[in-house]
Amino acid sequence: METKTERLKNGEIKLTVNLAKEELDSYLKKAKDLLATSFKMDGFRKGKVPPKIIQEKIGEKELRQEAESLAIKDSFVRAIEKEKINLLETIETKVLKNEPSFLEYQAILLPLPEIILGDYKNIEVERKELKVTDEEVENALKYIQNSRADYKDTDSPIQKG
Repeated sequence: METKTERLKNGEIKLTVNLAKEELDSYLKKAKDLLATSFKMDGFRKGKVPPKIIQEKIGEKELRQEAESLAIKDSFVRAIEKEKINLLETIETKVLKNEPSFLEYQAILLPLPEIILGDYKNIEVERKELKVTDEEVENALKYIQNSRADYKDTDSPIQKG
């Protein structure tokens, strides 16, 4: 897998990925296996149809499309890791060349913005001293007691305390 990046305007990155025949062959095999697990045909149990019959019934075009999809999904993640791109969003993905021996696609990416911190360690902050009176403490305790009090229904007359 070959990758190439190019910086565009607005902080976007153009990522170009090229896959060789050996890699495409492995994705073609994965596509066959994936399609074989869900393929239904009279006379065979689901997922037990021989690969040659599947290839004849599905067709080369659909098989290649599935392989292309798998190749792009897998190689895209590997390319982003290889190029060390902190991805925010993929804006556009398009296939440039898709031949049996070569796949080239391009993606326009929006990376996370680079954040440069200033000299925040030397900033001094004045701390205000808070004074709490005994009356404020008593009021807070009474509020907590009242908010957590259990009220029980009784059939007896009202009593004080």
